[in-house]
Amino acid sequence: MYDPADKTDRTQVSVETSNTDVPGEAFLREFTQSQRPLYLFILPLVGNSADADEVLQETNLVIWAKWRQFELGSNFLAWGRAIARLEVFRHRRNRGRKMTFLDSKV
Repeated sequence: MYDPADKTDRTQVSVETSNTDVPGEAFLREFTQSQRPLYLFILPLVGNSADADEVLQETNLVIWAKWRQFELGSNFLAWGRAIARLEVFRHRRNRGRKMTFLDSKV
């Protein structure tokens, strides 16, 4: 609740909060703005929109889990693409296992 008598420096509070529990506004802005470019990066690597959506979701989970490792001021999209590339490899590996399993039954 807002207390007009509280003279705490709000910028200091938000900086401290962003370093501990949740990503700050700058990270969230970068994360949001990267969604379409990441999807367009993933799509030709997986070949269809359903798989691209799935890989983007997995990429977002990794990005969110590792948000503390991102250095503000560096290239967020390059960082996100590196993570997406690894998720594409994981997706291909898992899809290959499923395809092999299905092929051996037929």
